Amino acid sequence: MTLGEVWVGGAQGYTDVIGVTLGTGVGGGILTGGRLLEGARGLGGELGHYRTHALDGVDCTCGAKGCWERYAATTALVRAAQEENPAWKDGRAIFAAAEAGNETVLALLDAWTDEIAQGLAGMVHIFNPQLILIGGGVSAQQKLLIEPIAEKVKASVMPAFAEGWKFVPRSCTMTPGWWALCTTSGRRWKRSDLVMKKHILCLGDSNTHGYCADPNDCADHGIRFNEDERWTCRLQKALGEEYLVTEEGLSGRTTVFVDPLHESMDALSVAYALLKSHEVIDLLIIMLGTNDVKERFGANAACIGAGMERLLLKVKSVDCWGGKAPNILVVAPPCIKDGFHDAVMGAGCVEKSRGVAEQLRIVAERQGVHFMDAAECEFNEVDFMHLTCKGHARLAELLTAEVPKLV
Repeated sequence: MTLGEVWVGGAQGYTDVIGVTLGTGVGGGILTGGRLLEGARGLGGELGHYRTHALDGVDCTCGAKGCWERYAATTALVRAAQEENPAWKDGRAIFAAAEAGNETVLALLDAWTDEIAQGLAGMVHIFNPQLILIGGGVSAQQKLLIEPIAEKVKASVMPAFAEGWKFVPRSCTMTPGWWALCTTSGRRWKRSDLVMKKHILCLGDSNTHGYCADPNDCADHGIRFNEDERWTCRLQKALGEEYLVTEEGLSGRTTVFVDPLHESMDALSVAYALLKSHEVIDLLIIMLGTNDVKERFGANAACIGAGMERLLLKVKSVDCWGGKAPNILVVAPPCIKDGFHDAVMGAGCVEKSRGVAEQLRIVAERQGVHFMDAAECEFNEVDFMHLTCKGHARLAELLTAEVPKLV
């Protein structure tokens, strides 16, 4: 209900909203910081069971005492009215009597709006909303219901919370059946804030994970670049709030080659579960190939390209694209630099690495996916195969320029 008003109704443009429906009980929802308040188990926002008379209140159907809806629901008004006159059996009859000037009914309405306003005032102090929406069958009663509530809420809250508040009549902005109290202060949001972000999934190896081979190059002097340094995090920051950039980097990952020394290193065997766990994907960035040159795999550059092609065929087949065509960017990692030596990776890695980018370009073109060569992104002088902090920054710059063209 509240979220619907934010989408298409009277709360469009607001980030902090309390929506209350007065009826058989009291329902509604709370929007705070642009997000619907759900709580740990999805049970947040039970406004009717906010206990305004906890110590001496009447019994509630929930088993507690003094719940707000026992005092603020339309049924509470009807219950009190029928004790005075059985003919006042519903809201229509009660408000008709009030419009006719019946003092008993007017006193009942005054007490009822007191209860509503006191509950709202407590919520204002907790959530500091820009807007309070009041709905339900009785909400069309401006002079007898909404205006008294507005004045009482403003009088009951601390001055700083009431600053800028005004009454907004339905004829100005509100969906039929709603009235609102709003403030001119606070951030207004764009409709795009409620739209699913464009999801960029980055599938890679240790250079996507952010491994740092030189602790002196890392702000934290550890083995992983931090969130201000990794290319994935830099990309997120540069693209802004309309995008969601997700890291899926694993040190040692290959395209399709099964590693006899470490399990689950090939992207092919985990592709389905991995992609489905991150759907919907708007763009998949794959930067792999460095680990494929290891001597134990016995693969030359052409075989590594063939491995990437097999992986591309697999990821295209996974239903993770939200009904759209697969959108994939293959990034060729920089070549392993001269000076590299690792007995476990084995011989010939540097030479094979030099041919990988061209093979990946050929495969990307054949498969109709996007391609980018990251050759200019700097590898370190320690192990000669991992990005420096400067290299992460440059890769993020290149992708920041490229990604908006693709999504």
